[in-house]
Amino acid sequence: MEKGLDNAKGWDAEGVNLEVCEVLPCPVVLYDRQGRISFLNGQGRLFFQSETPKTLNDLFLPSPLFFPSSSESVREGEATVLRRGEPFRKLPVQVVLLPGRDLFCCTFSLPDPNEERRRRWEESERRLRPLLESVNAFFWQMEEKQGQRWEYTLFTEGVKTITGLSSDELLSGKGSLVETVFEEDWAALEYAFLGAMQGERREVEYRLQRTDGSLVWVKELWIPVLEGERVIRIDGLCLDITEEKRREDDLKSLRAAVDQMEEGVAVIDKEGRILYANPCYADFVDRSVEELQGRKILDFPLSEEVLSSLDEIRQALRQGKTWRGRYTGLREGGLPREEEGAVSPVRGVNGEVASYVVTRQDITWKRDLEVHAERSRRFEEVSHLAAGLAHDFNNILGGILGYTEWFRKRADPGSREYHVLEEMERAGGRAARLVSDLLGLAREGKMEVKPIELNSLVLEILGKLPWKGFPKVLLDQSLEKDLPLVEGDRRQISQVLYNLLLNALEAFSEKGGTLKVRTRSVKLEEEGIPAMKGQGISLSVADNGPGLSEGIRRHLFDPFFTTKVDGRHLGLGLPTAMGIVQNHKGHLRFRDNPGGGALFELFFLSLTESSQESAKDLCEAPFRGVEKESKVLVIDDEELVRDFLDDLLQEAGYQTLLAANGKEGLDLFLDQGGQIGAVLLDIKMPVMDGKETFRELHARDPRLPVFLISGYAQNGEVQELLDKGALGFIHKPFRIEEVLTKIGGSHCQANLCSS
Repeated sequence: MEKGLDNAKGWDAEGVNLEVCEVLPCPVVLYDRQGRISFLNGQGRLFFQSETPKTLNDLFLPSPLFFPSSSESVREGEATVLRRGEPFRKLPVQVVLLPGRDLFCCTFSLPDPNEERRRRWEESERRLRPLLESVNAFFWQMEEKQGQRWEYTLFTEGVKTITGLSSDELLSGKGSLVETVFEEDWAALEYAFLGAMQGERREVEYRLQRTDGSLVWVKELWIPVLEGERVIRIDGLCLDITEEKRREDDLKSLRAAVDQMEEGVAVIDKEGRILYANPCYADFVDRSVEELQGRKILDFPLSEEVLSSLDEIRQALRQGKTWRGRYTGLREGGLPREEEGAVSPVRGVNGEVASYVVTRQDITWKRDLEVHAERSRRFEEVSHLAAGLAHDFNNILGGILGYTEWFRKRADPGSREYHVLEEMERAGGRAARLVSDLLGLAREGKMEVKPIELNSLVLEILGKLPWKGFPKVLLDQSLEKDLPLVEGDRRQISQVLYNLLLNALEAFSEKGGTLKVRTRSVKLEEEGIPAMKGQGISLSVADNGPGLSEGIRRHLFDPFFTTKVDGRHLGLGLPTAMGIVQNHKGHLRFRDNPGGGALFELFFLSLTESSQESAKDLCEAPFRGVEKESKVLVIDDEELVRDFLDDLLQEAGYQTLLAANGKEGLDLFLDQGGQIGAVLLDIKMPVMDGKETFRELHARDPRLPVFLISGYAQNGEVQELLDKGALGFIHKPFRIEEVLTKIGGSHCQANLCSS
């Protein structure tokens, strides 16, 4: 080739000037009849991307076009061009036989650069169209026009799918891609353009508004094309990522929801490393969410119960199953809590397990609720039995204690008979108090609801405890100042406090210990108290004694369950306390004391949250009493009670009429007309009970003084009759003075009359 160039130098006008050929804008090739190339100009070398082609076959497919005969000076036609990395294509070619030389000069025309570029884009798009369609994308190009502004010069077909505008519309000016950009995202586009002008690749996300008004999220890649240091073109790829954004938003919403869950959730990899944990899970292990990232889940404390289940968990996961279980977890500080947990495998796109989801939920409240519900069910069963037993016992005790008191008052105070009867009265009183406990268990106890200052009541009960029998027990009291009042029956609440404090004292061994009593204001919903909300009062009694075994804890509030073997305790203390507290719409809870021992905690609504109704004044005028010699109708199915009231009233100067049921009593009333001055009416009777009897009597004489008597306490049934006009209530067993006071006249409010 170098020899060919030497031979070509100095050619005259009939030949070829190589200097001129070198600067021609079209490729020029000189070759001989054997096709050996002697010269290729700059445009040719650039076009063919070759500096030293040896033969014509390096540039073109063989063709007779390249070797005109001696009679032809010029041949024109199309030749198939060979370009590295491109398919064959034909270009216009002109071949000249140089005069006097055995050399040929070949020139050919290059396509328009813009057309060439478009062809390349079209070819690229043709090859990439399946891919672009699968991802919903399009290519674009942007060039500077007249050194003033940049304009889009190319769009591939996918632009219409994304924007609603065709390539022709955008390039002709009938539509504008720029005007589709969502106003709030203009800054992103400016960032991309300025970066590309500085020769930097930029990737941006923004929104486009389609012709139908809908918004489309796109991701765009801006690629500057440089000539030297100057940007001559910008190539771009635009992808529709609307669905990706929607999934991303869904994932964000899902994560936000999971982050706010009250259930602990963690995602771990196959090695047990934590990939994600929500705040609740972090609270379970007393760490921040950031501290958990990348740590192994077994790095944090687990209870012995959970550790013993690890083999079972692993076995379930190996089988692709979810493990679920209830167990005792650990609170901050090592305190136990009831938990419900699960570990589930998560499969990837290939169907293989890629990770695991771990959930933890504190179900202490749920356990407490279940226990509360079961205990309530048992209480309902036992209370029904207790109420019936109490009624029957009180009927019997009514006659026994009545006659015992009656005979004692007639005996010589210094006689043996007097002292025996006195002891019988005391024994009967203990029996009556036991029956009263049964009524408390049955929630039948009479309540005198008044505001109570709990701190003063605590101090009062503390002063009544037998401290002398427990010299090594220290008292630690913490009573919150300005404690809100509660509403309830002071006597019943005192009974609950006394039982709890006495039980705590008796729990101490000979070594003694510390009895802690604490009162405080609380938000009941924050304490996890079932069915209680609002402002409340907490009263806790804690000892640091030996504590209670699991077996004892399970039966702690069961009626008639006791660990004391002295024969004096029937196991009604705590069940009765529970009944009283629940009757006050409160809650009694037991827990292990963090310092060892037992912790009992009472919860009541504060007075400001209470909905107790005030007592009604049912008496329009005080009862003047039954005149002596008047007739008193006694209606009671218990013969011993009837006989005692008969003897008592006759001795006091009254005449008596006796009936064993309501029908007999009504018949006597109808027979005696207006001669009856008062009625003593039992509530529970066969044939016709007290409620129906009262309605019949009241309908015939609304002014007739009727006093209710019952072995049950003053309950809703009694209160209903008091509200309808009954003058008072006498609870069995009763004192002689109580009966005579009622019959003789009382100036108290009828619905509140009691001994």
